Amino acid sequence: MKAFDFDGVIVPDLDYVDIEQGLFERVWLSINPVFEPKHNWIIITGRSSPKLIWAWCYRHLKNPPKMVYANINNMKPEEHKLKILKELALANFVESDLDQVGYLVANGIDCVWFKAQYP
Repeated sequence: MKAFDFDGVIVPDLDYVDIEQGLFERVWLSINPVFEPKHNWIIITGRSSPKLIWAWCYRHLKNPPKMVYANINNMKPEEHKLKILKELALANFVESDLDQVGYLVANGIDCVWFKAQYP
C-alpha cells in the first residue's frame, strides 16, 4: 500500500489562495489532478474535510484511494501524518512540503519529496 499527501501531490497546493471558503470549495472541486497513483493507495492529509476530499476524488480520479485519513483532530499536519503512518505500519510516504518531509524522515519514515511543476 502506498501513502500520499493530498495538497501538492494529488492536487495543486492552494493554501496560498485567499478567497471565501465556499468559493474556495467550488474552485477546488473543479481542479484537475497533478498526479494519480495507479495501484492500491491511501491519502493521509492535513486537511480536516474528508467529505470534500472524497467528493474531489470521485469526480476526478479513475482509481480513487482505498481510504482518506483526514486530520479531524486538528493536530499539526506532520504529527497527524506520522501518527497514521505508524498506526498503519507504513514506512513510505510521498509529501510536497519540504519541512514535513524533514520531520517525517527524522521520525523514521522514508519520505519522498514531491515537487509538482504546474503549467
